[in-house]
Amino acid sequence: MRRLISSGSKFEEQIGYSRGVVVDDNWVFLSGTTGYDYASMTIKPGVVDQAEQTFRNIEAALAKAGCTMDDVVEAWFIVPDPADWEPCWPVIHKWFGKAKPTSTLFHARLQTEAMKIEIKVTAKKGISAAAAAPASGITIDRLDHLVLTCADLDATANWYERTLGMTREVFGAERRVALKYGAQKINLHQAGREFSPRARIALPGSADLCFITTARPEAVLAHLAALGVKVEEGPVAKTGAMGPITSVYMRDPDGNLIEVSSYD
Repeated sequence: MRRLISSGSKFEEQIGYSRGVVVDDNWVFLSGTTGYDYASMTIKPGVVDQAEQTFRNIEAALAKAGCTMDDVVEAWFIVPDPADWEPCWPVIHKWFGKAKPTSTLFHARLQTEAMKIEIKVTAKKGISAAAAAPASGITIDRLDHLVLTCADLDATANWYERTLGMTREVFGAERRVALKYGAQKINLHQAGREFSPRARIALPGSADLCFITTARPEAVLAHLAALGVKVEEGPVAKTGAMGPITSVYMRDPDGNLIEVSSYD
């Protein structure tokens, strides 16, 4: 499974590439990134300023993938002018001083004369958290699945397929039903016929869930409007696990509060 990350750069659309690709919700591969401020599409003249902005761009792309700079394991640097390399060292140490990824330097021309440095990184999700775990403890890597209890299992499954693009899966000898998305899934239990073991109080409408999408909030609103799904609230600024997000709220057929968010 792969998921594409975009920075909003006009080059990505014009040329046909992604800022990053997340593979199996685990490895994150970022394209070579330069010091453009993508909000204004401007670039400062100095290599040190460009290096700092490049790292900010990388940090933002990694956040969309669920990573931090401390998850970076490999970095490639392209610097056209050899004299510009050493002035960048303090900036590089500021951003990579903890992760200390492998590093390769190339001296080569970049797309325009204004570009003085380009950085490409690879990251593995969760390794910074694993490294911080106490030697005698365990570290949770990610959520694998959760369980929703439904008043009408088929109606709930249809809603998630239609509204959130999940894929229904029937598994096991008991013909259990799950909804797959990304590298996770939701197992569905029919109220009154729950599988064991189960939550002590398993009731329809008691969940509050947040899902991350790469679609922008305006696209989410348009999609919901086309389906006739009522928006409970949003778009509204919230804080996700990796930083600021913009969220749109709705309810599924059981009344569970569903938040669909994108990282800013």
